[in-house]
Amino acid sequence: NMRILVDGPLGRKYGYSEEASAAAPGKIAEIITVLDRRLEAQTQRGSSYLVGDALSAADIYWATLGMSVLPPPPEIMPLTRQNQGMWKFFEANSQIPAIAGALTKRIEDHQRFILTTYCECPAVLGGDPL
Repeated sequence: NMRILVDGPLGRKYGYSEEASAAAPGKIAEIITVLDRRLEAQTQRGSSYLVGDALSAADIYWATLGMSVLPPPPEIMPLTRQNQGMWKFFEANSQIPAIAGALTKRIEDHQRFILTTYCECPAVLGGDPL
């Protein structure tokens, strides 16, 4: 659904149409809501993870994939001249009303926890710092 938000070669490869693009934010928000509910249930049982009581691939996948709708702060991933276009796209995604409405503090906290605890931070992808 992220790929069909915008008409372009990648979007067309994944089925871009005006209708699909219009529906994509709602579908993205649904997935974020499922993850948020899962985190809520896990928190109630004393776990900080999506599955069980330890880190899983699901935590890493969501924390990194989630950057496309919830860009982390510069201390986690510094902004560079080369990645600023990507950052603008991610920031714009986070402002789409359906998506913004699904992004809870719990979702943000989980992403930050996983990225800072289990991933190399700052994540320097190369390029010229801004």
